[in-house]
Amino acid sequence: MRLTQLAFQREAKALGVPTHLTPVSESVLMRAFAAGSVVVVLVSGYHMVARGRPHWIFAFGRDGRRVLMHDPAAIRGDQGMAAAAETYAVPWPAFERVTHLGRERLSAAIVIRKGHS
Repeated sequence: MRLTQLAFQREAKALGVPTHLTPVSESVLMRAFAAGSVVVVLVSGYHMVARGRPHWIFAFGRDGRRVLMHDPAAIRGDQGMAAAAETYAVPWPAFERVTHLGRERLSAAIVIRKGHS
């Protein structure tokens, strides 16, 4: 995960994409939603579904302390391929739990803001 993060940082810098290394806490995420931002978040497959592999979801808003998220690969077919997406309203404690991976509790999120930074 750390090597992937370094590669993403190099690519973002080369493309002129601003980056901010900030833990995605509830207050950070809820402020982002209030400003009209959306967030692409790496989640633990272990906590989400039985397949156990991390994957990316799209968090697009909030309803009180619930995170509104779209999981493009929530339902898998017999061959293990994504068959259907699902949209959920996930309470913050559960959302926070799925955003930490492994013993090191690593996490990754990309906040996409409207307009220029």
